Amino acid sequence: MPLFPGYVFSQFPLRRELEVRRIGGVKGLVGFDGPEPVPETDIQAIQRLIDSGQQLEPWPYLTVGDRVRILTGPLAGVEGIFVEDRAHARVVVSIDFLRRSVAATVARNWVEPAAPVLDNMIISRFEPLPDRLL
Repeated sequence: MPLFPGYVFSQFPLRRELEVRRIGGVKGLVGFDGPEPVPETDIQAIQRLIDSGQQLEPWPYLTVGDRVRILTGPLAGVEGIFVEDRAHARVVVSIDFLRRSVAATVARNWVEPAAPVLDNMIISRFEPLPDRLL
């Protein structure tokens, strides 16, 4: 199983960007204002992980404050705010009407990022994203 599904790390001079974009299967290069290099420290960390012989698996990227959904267990389907990242995660569920919250500790692998909430937004049609954003 790939650690970063849909991504291929490569190194090439930026002057060859057009050639790279023409390679079959390439949807785009990652970056906000054009291609951006992955920091060498990140590449070295990934290489060390792979070379370690440890069992590796893709993992949802979560930071404290992210909205999450509990996937399994007695709280499956409950959404809340991710407040702690250790072997066990703490998820806070808030009841806005009552202005009260409850924290629960669940296994870290029981949570995933929840779909973002789009308040007062109506999407009437789909427009493909520009290649540079894919």
